[in-house]
Amino acid sequence: MGDGTGRAIMDGLVAALKQKANVELETNYTGVDLITFPHNSRDPLAAYQPIACHGAYVFDRAGKTVHRTLAAATILATGGLGRIFRNTTNPPGARGDGLAMAGRAGRASPNAEYIQFHPTALSVPARKGS
Repeated sequence: MGDGTGRAIMDGLVAALKQKANVELETNYTGVDLITFPHNSRDPLAAYQPIACHGAYVFDRAGKTVHRTLAAATILATGGLGRIFRNTTNPPGARGDGLAMAGRAGRASPNAEYIQFHPTALSVPARKGS
């Protein structure tokens, strides 16, 4: 059928997170951008202060609305970026959104050379993005 390593890791991670009282899991959302200071400050002099993250703006795909989610700590675990290529075997949501959000917040992507992608995807004219 295919490699199920990713599924096993995700199932274990979700099970562990469900045991934590201070973690709220949401599904069917897409990250839009990080809420950062001083980027979202009205004070022009705040631009000289260190960047701090206070959560994220997320798009609720079912309700078609954007929500502000505040957090003391924010972890970007948004998957791959294979969909930046025309032909890929990555799922449709793998667009690199998390890397883009981190970049806008002034965070480099350390060890980007370890990002997995599949350069041997087959291009079939009758199939879009296959």
